[in-house]
Amino acid sequence: MDKRVESDIQTGDHFMKVSEAYGKIWTVVELRVASDSILHARLKASGAQNGSATIAANVLVDRHFWTPVDVE
Repeated sequence: MDKRVESDIQTGDHFMKVSEAYGKIWTVVELRVASDSILHARLKASGAQNGSATIAANVLVDRHFWTPVDVE
């Protein structure tokens, strides 16, 4: 199965984990392609000093796990 992804995710996009009813809002701060050619997004949690994660883009766009959030 080919896990490489072309994605519409951009730096500055916001997401929330589906499993957290009132969860943190995560902001995409960097996009990079790993050595295995899979696109990853580095996320930073809003309001958290140490809240960061790196997620494969194909997981971030899977609505079973993450949902986009409009932040104004």
